[in-house]
Amino acid sequence: MNVSNRRDICIAASEVISRDPTNATFDNIVEYVIKKAPNAKGAVVFASETDVRWLLEAVKRANKTKHFIMIGSDDWGTKHNAVETQEKSAEGAITLLPARTPDKGFDSYFTSLNPLNHTNFWFKQFWERTFHCSFNIRAKREEASFRPTAQTSITRCTGMEVFTPEVYEQEGKVAFVIDATYALAHALHRMQRDLCNGTDGMCSAVTQGVDGKMYLDYLKEVAFKGSSGEVRFNKDGDRPGSYDLYQYQRIKNNYKYVPIGSWRSGNLTLKTSDLRWGEKSPNNMIPASVCSLPCAHGHIRKKREGDECCWVCTKCEYQQYRHDEWTCRNCTQGTLPDENRTGCDDIFIEYLHWSSPWAIVPVVMSILGILSTLYVIAVFVYYNDTPVIRASGRELCYVLLVGILLTFITPFTIISRPSTFTCCLRRIILGLSVVISYSALFTKTNRVYRIFNSGKRSVKRPRYTSPRSQLVICSLLVSVQVIGVVVWLVLVPPQTEKHYPSRSKVILDCSVTDFATSLSLAYAMLLVLLCTLYAFMTRKMPENFNEAKFIAFTMYTTCIMWSAFIPIYLGTSATDYKIQQMLLCLSIIISAIVTLGCIFAPKVYIVVLAPHKNKKPTGTMVMNSRVRSACGSAENTCRPNGEMKTRPVLTTAPTSNTTSSGIEFDFKAAGSGSDDEQTHLNRQDLPSTDV
Repeated sequence: MNVSNRRDICIAASEVISRDPTNATFDNIVEYVIKKAPNAKGAVVFASETDVRWLLEAVKRANKTKHFIMIGSDDWGTKHNAVETQEKSAEGAITLLPARTPDKGFDSYFTSLNPLNHTNFWFKQFWERTFHCSFNIRAKREEASFRPTAQTSITRCTGMEVFTPEVYEQEGKVAFVIDATYALAHALHRMQRDLCNGTDGMCSAVTQGVDGKMYLDYLKEVAFKGSSGEVRFNKDGDRPGSYDLYQYQRIKNNYKYVPIGSWRSGNLTLKTSDLRWGEKSPNNMIPASVCSLPCAHGHIRKKREGDECCWVCTKCEYQQYRHDEWTCRNCTQGTLPDENRTGCDDIFIEYLHWSSPWAIVPVVMSILGILSTLYVIAVFVYYNDTPVIRASGRELCYVLLVGILLTFITPFTIISRPSTFTCCLRRIILGLSVVISYSALFTKTNRVYRIFNSGKRSVKRPRYTSPRSQLVICSLLVSVQVIGVVVWLVLVPPQTEKHYPSRSKVILDCSVTDFATSLSLAYAMLLVLLCTLYAFMTRKMPENFNEAKFIAFTMYTTCIMWSAFIPIYLGTSATDYKIQQMLLCLSIIISAIVTLGCIFAPKVYIVVLAPHKNKKPTGTMVMNSRVRSACGSAENTCRPNGEMKTRPVLTTAPTSNTTSSGIEFDFKAAGSGSDDEQTHLNRQDLPSTDV
């Protein structure tokens, strides 16, 4: 077994044949070997001729005549008795015999013998078996009556049958028996010569007893040319190995042992072209004999308990590749085993692609929003000096439109492939676009509230209500967000990172948490709440000043939408990232659509589709008591935004039907002759008047 291990030959199962075996003994051996190593077909047999025959019979009873390829020892050799009637089980078996040269003198002597001149009892049995005859036919027939399968056609032996090459072949070990006898004789002769000082005969040193160890030493030194070749022994008392190899083959309808090679002094010579495996390998390929089959891709060998030879194949885990035949190793994060499980490949990195259904809807809505915003800007620029545009607070409207336009652009930064640039741009524009929009709305609602509220307490014009002041206030509000974003970018530089929600999924995203994203919108949410507060406080303004109502509706809708968005956005962080990003895009798009539709749709409608309403009145009108309550007594003239002149000049004239929806008041401040400092308020900005 040690020799086989050095040759990388594994012994899958080893069984010992008991001294007095039965058929059950051999049946159990065959069953055990097949069960333990079903793919091991080579069976090395060290057994006597009788045991070999019984083993072949057990193989036949197990219906495994095509399974085993036997390798027999020299005790099997080329003996026909071992395989008689078990030819199918033994077909393809490889046996060996010590290399020999038939002794011609023995052949001459043995073939001259016959039962008539040789009285040895066993010789008659040999003669009957060799020539298939019997000296006692009656006894043979009585024996055959109890064995129906035996041959019943029996001839009488005459004793004069002739040995022919077909029925006689010298036993393979005859030459070795002859050489063994000569070796003993040579050793004894040399010992006698040494002990008796070269004299003939038996001296007292010999007759008084010979030490066996001494005789063994003489035997090891023997060397001569014998019948089987050169005879000599090594220090262990073994003769150098020299064997002839045979294979039991079927040639036409006969079975015989065919020489296939030899082994001389450690060198093997094998004629593979002469090998024949019969039914055990129909294509005549050398049958494979393995303890366990090689493992498939992605499987490793795992030895069974108590078995150092065979193994079972175990599949590597989903995230593992086969490092070697016995070891699985985990792939690094972001990789998975390749198709053959011999290494790891990078996992396809996911992010929200433009072609994704989750991105198409926000992109289409953003494009439509951008086109609509650009159209409104174009209308405002083209009709910049018309009454409706002038009375709407052009400066803040342009700021508001820029904020809405940036809001519609924001989804493109969210959907774009994450990179350092897009992540930086996303941080800047996400909160800034919303802040610009609601800073303009907050400034506008705050101005309207202060104008009407101050008129109840004083006739003095509120401070910081001029267009320039409004732009400064709006810029200051926006600068808070800008400063916050700059500090954020400095403290936490934008970068991308890979998320691993599962072992088989890699998501590329900007390195920012959901909490940080929500925090970046916190200031915008504060502006939304303030705008909503002022919109609520101006809800009872005269109905003709309906822009406040549009702003109020815008803010109510925005508050409801963002109140629902924030918990949903944070709640979907553990689900699909595509849903979360789509929700963020839709939320900012809808808020922009609501602002654009509620604030600017009525103005665009009047300017484009109802131009007859976009005209100045034909005369200056007298203010009613509600104007007086807002701007002071009727004896004074309001300056822009409520400030009073000391000497009023008021006249009346009939109003034009074309300005029923947009009556305009012109208040000039004392000492001012510039139209840029005029404040034009239509019914959307000041209380209604009676002529």
